[in-house]
Amino acid sequence: MSEQNQARDLVATLRDALQKLEASLGRTRDGVDEIASQTERLRAGVEALGELRQSETTAVGIEMFVDAAVDLLEAFRALEAGLLDVQAEVDSLEAAMEDDEDGASRPDAARGSRLPYARRPLSVKRYIVGLIGSHALSEVRAA
Repeated sequence: MSEQNQARDLVATLRDALQKLEASLGRTRDGVDEIASQTERLRAGVEALGELRQSETTAVGIEMFVDAAVDLLEAFRALEAGLLDVQAEVDSLEAAMEDDEDGASRPDAARGSRLPYARRPLSVKRYIVGLIGSHALSEVRAA
């Protein structure tokens, strides 16, 4: 199988995985929304109970659970937002491949790199974690 065919197959695999991930996120969104709703109810109940008892002491376990739910919600939002970034990068990879197929000049060719977009291999997990981290960081900066 030629390099170009392998690259096309890999891009098709990426697109398929992204489509399935997007569909899974869509199905999961309802559950995540329900988690957010119930977590808010739990938090409000704990606050109301604290006010009723006129005590600042809260149940540590419940607070830890609420914090974990908030972390889950933030991670889900970051994953959803990161999906668009990943889709854009796959589009860029595909465009670069098309340029290569059309005979566009490749400045990397002189250095011996066969594919300009394959400079350093990166695991999908590390890539997604990096995207989520950079997106979460940009959200923190924006806030």
